[in-house]
Amino acid sequence: MHCKALITIAAITVTAGCVHVELQLGEQLGAALTRADQAQREPVAQAPAPRPAVAISDDASYPPPPAVRATPAVSPPVVASAHRPESPPADTAHVPARAGHGHPGKTAAADNEHGGSPGHGTPGHGGATHTASAHSTAGHAAAPAHGAHAPRANEEAHRAHDQVVADAVIAAQRHRLAQNTADRGFGPQSPRDIDAPLGSNERRFALAPAASELNLCNIHFHRNAEHKGGEFARYAGNGDGKGYGSGYVYSGQLAPSEMKHISQPVCQAGHGGLSPGDTIEVHYVYSSAAVKPGPTLGACLSESVKNPALRVEAQVFVLVTNDNAFDFKHLTDHGMRDGWHQALHIPDFTGTPIEYLGSTTGPGYNEKGSPFQVTWSVRPNIAKVNIASVGEWCKGNVFKEDHAHGVRNLVVNPDLLSAIRR
Repeated sequence: MHCKALITIAAITVTAGCVHVELQLGEQLGAALTRADQAQREPVAQAPAPRPAVAISDDASYPPPPAVRATPAVSPPVVASAHRPESPPADTAHVPARAGHGHPGKTAAADNEHGGSPGHGTPGHGGATHTASAHSTAGHAAAPAHGAHAPRANEEAHRAHDQVVADAVIAAQRHRLAQNTADRGFGPQSPRDIDAPLGSNERRFALAPAASELNLCNIHFHRNAEHKGGEFARYAGNGDGKGYGSGYVYSGQLAPSEMKHISQPVCQAGHGGLSPGDTIEVHYVYSSAAVKPGPTLGACLSESVKNPALRVEAQVFVLVTNDNAFDFKHLTDHGMRDGWHQALHIPDFTGTPIEYLGSTTGPGYNEKGSPFQVTWSVRPNIAKVNIASVGEWCKGNVFKEDHAHGVRNLVVNPDLLSAIRR
């Protein structure tokens, strides 16, 4: 979902002994979502949101994060090649077991994402703790086969804007997330690997109704996919540790005609802009409240309903220089259908959506759990969109979106994942 700082939306179920308490909690939820979204929209130059004041445990039974070599960011798919990128090797970054639950330490790639929205997280582009100088491929997909063209100069330039932190930085964030959520009753989290159905989080909430029976309240997108799987399983790299330069990218190859040079990146209001070949994950956010499409996730709440059921329809797109590719304005067109505000042209040919129970996303939740509940529906295949149309959309839309948001680290701890029921 849309997430700048703390913006990941999730429907929250409140059980209280009296109406007064329920109203207070509803007001607190609305205020929290609004603050999170506003924080995410702060100019990049501002300092990033502070991390939770929680120290790493001294418990010797809780293994500290390992020191791992740095992992470089990868370029987007470039030109067609005789070989597809290899599948990612087994994940290798250690995730400590939840205390008292007997789960052996799980291993997972030190994949980084952003954290905090029904699809978004904390912005901010501070100096990275450690600039990568050594390459590591553990837990990440291999680079395109030898013979693929090198990325174009403008792609390298806008990626250079993001320093790449070492694997140990991402491992430490995962470690703190596990610590800060252990035995505290957090529900399942997002984003996740949609090809991995296992999860042991037992906090349950009802699936939100179908999108056709909810109101569209927001549309936003993230630079690189927050989720992993399907046709977007190649790791982009650790990024800056704050949600930018990480996530997952299209695993396939693009033709030279789809990667033509453009004079400058589009949607540059945020973090360096977007170039041909870039991957974005679009979040179409729906709410059970009587609302209409608007800016931020605050548009998903109403004065009468502060804890609506939330659903995010997620679609991953690849930006190409092809006038015959999809028009982003068409893909984000919305209107009334059977009495509900609806996105009218979400692709219906990109595979059967993977539905699961999760949370809001965004870099703001890299080290803490999101308390919000969201029903996710993620399509496994990509669609190609004309990059020029994305740039035009960023110049003006009802959602006041003008840049791509960062991503939350992929959630790999089974204690923080729901089981996907096929």
